[in-house]
Amino acid sequence: VRKISSCVIDQMYPVAGMNPFKLLDQVEISLDKYLPKDAHDKSSSVLRVLLTKVSRTPPFFMGEVVSVFSTWDQLFSCLRASCHIPFFGGILPYPVKDHGWYYDGLVWKDLRRERLMHQGLAMGYPGSHIYPKRLVIPPWFAVFPPSKEAMWAQVYMGYQDADDFFNQRERRWGG
Repeated sequence: VRKISSCVIDQMYPVAGMNPFKLLDQVEISLDKYLPKDAHDKSSSVLRVLLTKVSRTPPFFMGEVVSVFSTWDQLFSCLRASCHIPFFGGILPYPVKDHGWYYDGLVWKDLRRERLMHQGLAMGYPGSHIYPKRLVIPPWFAVFPPSKEAMWAQVYMGYQDADDFFNQRERRWGG
């Protein structure tokens, strides 16, 4: 996690920091570089990727969770689709072979069939199990990030929030 955080903050931020249209190219570069070739085997039935499936017939948008990955390419595509923000990633949804077309899955707060899933979102979406407790993160940070120092602070606070959750500690604002 430290290596990919360093890559995003130190190498990708200068390229896409103030140009959200370059973000998804940088996501693909980091997945190519840091996603192990056997990640699909290790991730199946452990990792759940939340996506918004797009269909030509009603319902046009539907939440979907993918948790079985038969190949590295399929895992890559699901992770990439989970970052596909409309407009910034293009008008059309992102294709995932043998599954369909998808956008980012943020709009789906809860999927009843996935009640045992621990949900963690950096922006603190209502219903998340792991969320920022120390500050409110402006939603525009998803496409217009803050300074490098602020991003490193968010990485550190994310570690603390996850540690608090898994050790069943409740922290108050400010630490």
